[in-house]
Amino acid sequence: MKTRKTKKRETLKRVAAGVLASAMFLGNCGTVLAADAETLRMEAKQAYDEADYETAAKLYAELIASGDANATDFWNAGRCEESLNFHYRAVELYDRAYELMTDNNRPEAVYEQKIRSMYNAQEYWYVEKYVLEAMQLGYEDNYMLSYYGDALLKCKQYEKAISVYQNILDNYTGDDSGRANYRRAIGNCLKNMGEPELAAQAYEEMYALDEDSETYRERMAALELEYKLNDVETIVFNYMSDNTYEEIAETLSDYDYYEEALLYYEKAESEDGADMRSSRADTYYSMGLPKEAAALYEELLTENPEDTVVMNKLGAIYCDGLGRYEEAGELFNQVVALHPDANGSKANLAVAARKSGHLEEVSDLYREVIEMDDTYLKAYNYAVMYKKDITAEEALAILSGYPGWPETEEMQALMLADTINTSYMTKATLESYLAYFRERLVEDGNHYYFLTTAGSLLRGLGQYEEALSCYEKALNQTEMLTYYATNGLGNSYYANQDYDMAAGQYEKNARIALNKDSILSVAECYIAAGQYDRARSEIEHYLDEGGLEDVSYYYMLLAYQEEDYEALLTNAEQYLKGAPDSLKGKAYKAAALTALGKEGAEEVIADIDSVRYAYEDSDVLIAESILGRLDKAREIYQFLLDYYPGDAREILHDYEIRNLLTDEKFCEMAGLETPHLESAEEKAGEETAEQVVAYENVSKAEETSAANVSVTNVIPAAVGVGGAAVLIGIAAVLVSKRKRAQ
Repeated sequence: MKTRKTKKRETLKRVAAGVLASAMFLGNCGTVLAADAETLRMEAKQAYDEADYETAAKLYAELIASGDANATDFWNAGRCEESLNFHYRAVELYDRAYELMTDNNRPEAVYEQKIRSMYNAQEYWYVEKYVLEAMQLGYEDNYMLSYYGDALLKCKQYEKAISVYQNILDNYTGDDSGRANYRRAIGNCLKNMGEPELAAQAYEEMYALDEDSETYRERMAALELEYKLNDVETIVFNYMSDNTYEEIAETLSDYDYYEEALLYYEKAESEDGADMRSSRADTYYSMGLPKEAAALYEELLTENPEDTVVMNKLGAIYCDGLGRYEEAGELFNQVVALHPDANGSKANLAVAARKSGHLEEVSDLYREVIEMDDTYLKAYNYAVMYKKDITAEEALAILSGYPGWPETEEMQALMLADTINTSYMTKATLESYLAYFRERLVEDGNHYYFLTTAGSLLRGLGQYEEALSCYEKALNQTEMLTYYATNGLGNSYYANQDYDMAAGQYEKNARIALNKDSILSVAECYIAAGQYDRARSEIEHYLDEGGLEDVSYYYMLLAYQEEDYEALLTNAEQYLKGAPDSLKGKAYKAAALTALGKEGAEEVIADIDSVRYAYEDSDVLIAESILGRLDKAREIYQFLLDYYPGDAREILHDYEIRNLLTDEKFCEMAGLETPHLESAEEKAGEETAEQVVAYENVSKAEETSAANVSVTNVIPAAVGVGGAAVLIGIAAVLVSKRKRAQ
């Protein structure tokens, strides 16, 4: 059994259905035109039949420009653009074909292809929109509905997706193989809903209809691994006994069974004689062990110095896992030197430049990628995204160089929306983009994507009330994308520090999309609000609902806020087992060890300092705040102010930087009110008796911690300023009573 299939049977059926629809369409669209137009038409059709879609698209464009194109020509032109993955252009051409249709044509074929195009473009609102329009016109068929069901599944609308698939089955006239595909889709929905027993039943029904044991075994193995329904060896025996050791290892790694995956890679090496070092390196990296992964790739590169695949993978580990940006850049440059057309490696150079803080180089590097491959859409997006102080008009000018650039403002706006990064955008850029999308909303005030994009931009500008209004209006436009609009509402309330309302939106997501992880977002809201008992209750609720995520991270956040350093240490160590390279996890562990006067903090700090973390990651600033290294934290904040102003605005509300919020220099540079740390006597005049007792307990803990540090000499002189800063930070932790004001 192959564990990673690149093509599915249902996809082949859909393509066949599309071709059939095209043939039927073409058969009804004959027309007598001028000789030159007919010649263009014949040449274009011949190029299309030979799969030379680029030539065919150019010929059809010439035919359309002549004014002699008919509905069939527009249809075929759309098919060419679709084959080139220019989905937005394809939809525009299908629309023009529809306008020219006569009674002899098949208008439902246009909707079939529009739905397919928007599904492939991952613009799922349009899938729903076109399906509903087609149904109103009486064009509904299983081809459209199957895409609709798949889109609903992608959008976490599992119950509705099941109803769509069931509706198809109730009216299905095809063979059992087709029925099996829809049973499989229902099983996938049930699996995502957290109903493994019902999912297993659906897969069994799939198997009964079509005894494709490979598909059945693959699905059952994935189900049992994801929900831990059996031990690994039993799952392997039941469903993967025909697989190679390498295939078994890949499947286990896909479901985070890394230790077991490594054992099977070792079996593949010892028993099959395969070289699994690259696969083992990838597994180590997934485990959060970049040093071990790098060591294996370095070994491979020593043996074959011109292996560009290894160069790229090692460069990625240097860049993303170890902070060795210069060495990563050298490797990527070597790949480009060996293969001048390696646009992916040139794009990797841009990533290395970004992470090393050379953001002024990033946009130009992506322009070079575009010169190497002008069809690489992400390069256009990043060339726009990382150009400082760009306006919407300038962004559109860059994007318009893309060969698949659409003609209509509606589709152009969708492509512009993909370039938005509110973390990086300056205020001027945010305002320029917002003005553009406000104009689009004047044209279509109920457009889901225009509303949610405007909401995101408004949130970035701190205009929360208007952002909320956009998201609320977007919620009324679709059932499919409710999860994302509700999430936008939750994020807007959270950014506005209205944590109860934010929690309410995340709770809706837990119900609407049957998404248990949203319960943990609710818990974070209550941690931010200082409602720790409610937060703890939500974490327990998540576990009671069968949530599979390790919750030690959330208990770690709670313990830090409650200044319970024993619990902080326990949960930090537990969290680091699953995420050993977590910067925050290490910082919390070091802080807890220091506060408790235990040994080991210096080793953890040395581990943190052995990796150069990218300043673009706001977790770096949080970690430095936790450690009390406030000079470094201010340096990082200045970088965010210069390059990621959106993140700089957001970080001020983060409850995890409470040490930093007690620093006068930081508050001055951030434009915050200078902090005033009240003494116990001052507090006694303002607080209740209960609060005074709590404060006195904290003061005693501070004295005890200071005494422990003095006696045990936790941070030796060798650690130097960094170690001393940790002690200063812990003292600030113990004195400060300020909670997060997210």
